[in-house]
Amino acid sequence: MSFINKLKNAVNALTGGGAKVSVIAASPSREVPFTVKVKAVVGDQPMEISRVYVKLSGEETVTVRNVSDGDYTHDVTQNNTTFEQEFNIAGAQTLNASQEYEWEAQVEFPKDSPPAYRGLNATHELRILAGLDAKGNDPDSGWVVLAV
Repeated sequence: MSFINKLKNAVNALTGGGAKVSVIAASPSREVPFTVKVKAVVGDQPMEISRVYVKLSGEETVTVRNVSDGDYTHDVTQNNTTFEQEFNIAGAQTLNASQEYEWEAQVEFPKDSPPAYRGLNATHELRILAGLDAKGNDPDSGWVVLAV
């Protein structure tokens, strides 16, 4: 392996840049399992991964407006993760350079997970993230808010 390829591999491991990952949830529901599709587009170097995973999460955000702090007022925002659940979608494998991969699985929210809501000063979002467990920083889709 050339010096440039070794350098690319090191940078990809640090940044998670070895693949672009996306996730789509088909008809997400809190009541029944639903299908998710994970897609990965691998960069110009092959990748060794130990698994493909999906996380479901609840994120509550509360904002208290016009809090007085001496001479000025401001808003105070607090975030809280209400639950997080992880699912293994596929096991260890080598992903070839410049290839696209797709995995599909059924996932479900915990039975006691709070519903999504959007109020005047508070929200609760149900989110999904897909990732590839790789050496260094995992390439992932980032959190995607689900319309549930």
